[in-house]
Amino acid sequence: MKKEKEHKKISIHTILPLALLSIILIFLIIGITKLAIWNKGIKSITPLENVTSSPTEDSEDYFVYFTPEEFSQMHADYEDDGELNIVVIGDESIQDTADQTGIVQLMSSGIKDATIYNLCFPGSQITPKYNPFDNTYTNDIVSLYWLSVCIAGDNYDFQTSFWDQIEIADETATKSLETMQSLDFSTVDLCIFNYNAKEYLSGQEIESIDREDFSKYANAIYQSIQLLESAYPNMQFIVASPTYCLIEKDGAFLGSEITNSGHGFLPTYMIAAKNVTTEIGVSYMDNFLGVLINKDTYPTYLKEDGFTLNMEGRALIANRYINLINPIKNETTEP
Repeated sequence: MKKEKEHKKISIHTILPLALLSIILIFLIIGITKLAIWNKGIKSITPLENVTSSPTEDSEDYFVYFTPEEFSQMHADYEDDGELNIVVIGDESIQDTADQTGIVQLMSSGIKDATIYNLCFPGSQITPKYNPFDNTYTNDIVSLYWLSVCIAGDNYDFQTSFWDQIEIADETATKSLETMQSLDFSTVDLCIFNYNAKEYLSGQEIESIDREDFSKYANAIYQSIQLLESAYPNMQFIVASPTYCLIEKDGAFLGSEITNSGHGFLPTYMIAAKNVTTEIGVSYMDNFLGVLINKDTYPTYLKEDGFTLNMEGRALIANRYINLINPIKNETTEP
């Protein structure tokens, strides 16, 4: 019996190399998978062809865009109308400004030969607070999820029936609703989701295995894309992450990269959003690591609240879109 027990013992000198080998294999598999995903996404980016490198090496950017010719091969009923129509859906982060330095205003002036529609709903967020809908909290009807439901069904009775009860239904939101109702989404080539970090600041749950539960941040992104993509299969997407911000906790303002708001740090939300986009196969713009707003530079790009982008901050984000969406001029002008 004693000899049997001795045979069953495994030396630490045997375990250690095996453990190290396992770790190396895991990192190798992850690296190969990421490379495969990147190659899949980067090879067909037109008109999002001018993909500039991020100012930070750690950026989680992930771009997938198909040319009209590729779309024709994928969808037999697709017809290229020769126009680039872009819709930007978001909160106050994309609101127009009097000095014309809003993100969408800058995009409109910097992106050539494109029509851009600004569907800005100040105070809204991606994720509804309640699932199912609770008519005592009508702000939810302008969340990205419920907007996507109505856009996909081309029916806005849900919004209009509660419009007088929505606390955040201001002049900008009303104009956006009118634009949304009149817009033919079958002509939209690119849809951009651009929201700030409200879910993180409020400690809203990030995700659950049940993708149907749209009261979770990543699930709401997933459901919104699925709804719109099913209704408008020729529409392509960019999901933009929030930028760096501060969060108030225990009477102090702390960095979002080091502060857990209840369900994670802001980068936790960011990675969850990226995982959704790679799962579905749409573009992800990392504005957390992809722009130089961080614990050292935020006074330059954020207002005194440590959260809202100022003119310089808005220009950073707008320029990312402009540099991404504008075709390479040399390719269009050379004979």
